[in-house]
Amino acid sequence: MKQKYGFRTMLSIGGWSSSQNFSAVAANPAARKAFAQECLNACQDYGFVGVDLDLSGMRSA
Repeated sequence: MKQKYGFRTMLSIGGWSSSQNFSAVAANPAARKAFAQECLNACQDYGFVGVDLDLSGMRSA
């Protein structure tokens, strides 16, 4: 798609019903580092140009 149409795609994570675990990850330095590394790996492996984090459903840890 990118070569044919010039699209740039992003990895999109979260949303109202899928961001309940972000608080726990954000509160833990090791979990934050692992999450960031996994996002980077996914971008490199699948050609995403960035990450969109939708924290609209995030709750306090």
